Amino acid sequence: MRKILAAAATLVLLINSQSAISHSGAHSRLDIISHQLKKQPNNSELLIERSKVFLEQSQPDKALADLEMAKKLAPSSAKLLLGYAHYFETLQQPSNAITYYTQHIEQNGFHLESLYQRAQNFKALKDTASAIKDYETIIRTLPTKNAMRPDIYFELSALYKSNGNIEKALQTLDSGIEAFGLLSHFQREAIDLELIQNRPEAALRRNESLREMLGKTPEWQYQHAVLMNAAGKKTEALVQLERVRTTVTEQLQKKQRKQLVILLDEINTTTNQIKKTQNF
Repeated sequence: MRKILAAAATLVLLINSQSAISHSGAHSRLDIISHQLKKQPNNSELLIERSKVFLEQSQPDKALADLEMAKKLAPSSAKLLLGYAHYFETLQQPSNAITYYTQHIEQNGFHLESLYQRAQNFKALKDTASAIKDYETIIRTLPTKNAMRPDIYFELSALYKSNGNIEKALQTLDSGIEAFGLLSHFQREAIDLELIQNRPEAALRRNESLREMLGKTPEWQYQHAVLMNAAGKKTEALVQLERVRTTVTEQLQKKQRKQLVILLDEINTTTNQIKKTQNF
């Protein structure tokens, strides 16, 4: 019972200190936690929390001192392992951070934060294969929409792409679309990957799927024309370019926007290139 009450008291103190951040900033937060530690000098969780504040204030020596003190008080604490991992991460020592994230995973089993952050540190070491394994574990273990973030799929796809596995990158994007619905940035990235694989027809179909969502924007209309041309539909591409040229010109008459000026220049350049190949 005493342990439960102590844990509850610590939780209240931590919540109060966290709440103070939004009102007073890191320095006040440091003062609050330090004041609480005077009342509870053997509270390891407060020490770990204060170490984070010291890191935010670029005081790694003081952060490490708090972690070392917490280690004496609670050597098997899971939060302590995360504290050390964050410490080494902040100091840009990914190998050491990985060591502590790994210990945390081995001690506590699946843990989303530890796996995700370990993957980031693997990426920092350019160990793409190990990062991919952690991402795959996350997706395999948390397959449902409610428990997953779309960015996990997107980042994993980027890792496959960097590793030269374009097909796997595409599959991962499609899995994300299946799980979360049609996400425009997923489909746009998939379009680029289809073009890398020299599949302009597939890229065109993917862009067509975005018509309802983005079809009224001149950017989408222009890209559709470019993909039509890539797919060998040069006449249709020229018709599409004329449409988007009209749209952009009308918008420019209403409001001068640098982005539209650049787009109009691209439209004219692409039109001329297509006409040259068709001898128009």
